This record gives sequence, C-alpha cells and structure tokens, in this order.
Amino acid sequence: MTQGALLGLQDVLGDRVSFRKQPGYLEVNVGLEDAREIAPRTILRTLELGLLSIAKAYPGHIDVAYQDIH
Repeated sequence: MTQGALLGLQDVLGDRVSFRKQPGYLEVNVGLEDAREIAPRTILRTLELGLLSIAKAYPGHIDVAYQDIH
C-alpha cells in the first residue's frame, strides 16, 4: 500500500517528492504547495485511510504519526 502511494506521488510530482525507507518504515515528504493539489492530496488521504484501517484491525503493529507543518 505504501509503495503504491509513493509511486503515485512520484508519478504526479516527480522529483518534488522525497522519501526515506527502512524495513518497516517509510517517511514521505511533499512540499506544502504540492500537497494542496488535488492529485497528491487524494493519494495521501487514501494512504492515510488505509493505514488507519490496518492500525485499527491490528493494534500495536502499525503507528500512524502526524507532524505539524508551518
């Protein structure tokens, strides 16, 4: 799921998306202006909903963390 979202973001935004991957960890960074566009926003929201659903089904196995952006 996360790999698919990352590929979608890269397809839409190209090199304007950066990421860091480790086993069991994925961090994706998208600029604020890019994140406001409909396509990236839709991809990110779909990813969020999917991960929250999995986290609810398997408590303690997935953590979804949010970071304030200014």
